Amino acid sequence: GWAEVGFSGMRYDPVSRLHWMPVFANFSDPVQGVELSISFDPEQVSLLPPTATYRTEDLGLFYNLKRGELVIGLVDVNGVNFIRPGSGPILDLRFVPTDPASFDLSSIRIERATFVNGQAQEMEETMVK
Repeated sequence: GWAEVGFSGMRYDPVSRLHWMPVFANFSDPVQGVELSISFDPEQVSLLPPTATYRTEDLGLFYNLKRGELVIGLVDVNGVNFIRPGSGPILDLRFVPTDPASFDLSSIRIERATFVNGQAQEMEETMVK
């Protein structure tokens, strides 16, 4: 099996002043678990807890937010639910830029992505810009 992952366009909510970017993933087999490592420049941006999407709402969402790094896990601990093959957003990454005028979107990057299928095998990943 194979998987591709990347960010889609940034969105902005003027009411909450929140920015968010969907993390899109496309894969060939059902995915039982995902681990993502996202790096960011803490001088430029504050990250908020990520949220699940319609594709991942049945999975448990775990995260560890450290200075400059956000590690996210998506998994169903009971092994019942999985993400269906295909394309679409698996997470919404939410953040607030320190200075929106000078904010550089490339300061947020997916460093590592691991997708595991139902046989607990790691799938071949490709990062998509």
